[in-house]
Amino acid sequence: RSTLARSSAASDVYKRQSYIDAGNLVPDSVTNNMVRSRLAEADAQDGFLLDGYPRNIEQVHELDTILAENDQEIDLVLLLIADNDELVERLLGRAAEQGRTDDNEEVIRHRLEVYEKETAPLLSIYRERGLIREVNGLGEINEVTDRLLAALK
Repeated sequence: RSTLARSSAASDVYKRQSYIDAGNLVPDSVTNNMVRSRLAEADAQDGFLLDGYPRNIEQVHELDTILAENDQEIDLVLLLIADNDELVERLLGRAAEQGRTDDNEEVIRHRLEVYEKETAPLLSIYRERGLIREVNGLGEINEVTDRLLAALK
């Protein structure tokens, strides 16, 4: 069983990377299974941080189901605010530093378009629930980190 689980996990990582390299969202079935599995682990029972999930309205509903099954709920949604041109520059810098194949300007701009179409609409759900805190994402890493930590308090 553990060999099958490892094989399945490796397959999910490979699939996930092929979508990311093209600037597309990983299919819900893959992402939802990864989140469900991770949140079932013991160290997530007293709290967790999700980065980049959920990314669409269907994933919001799936996350609600997962959390309800575990008698958990979301306390807060942090929304980092940054200009698209600044995001492109940062990700191009990351590409230069880390040699990432998914960080070229065409893919980055496509990813931003996908965000506007798929992810931005779910913000209204979390705004209605009173969960969103906006954080200025511009500035030096330590400045943004300080703002994020302050928003979590």
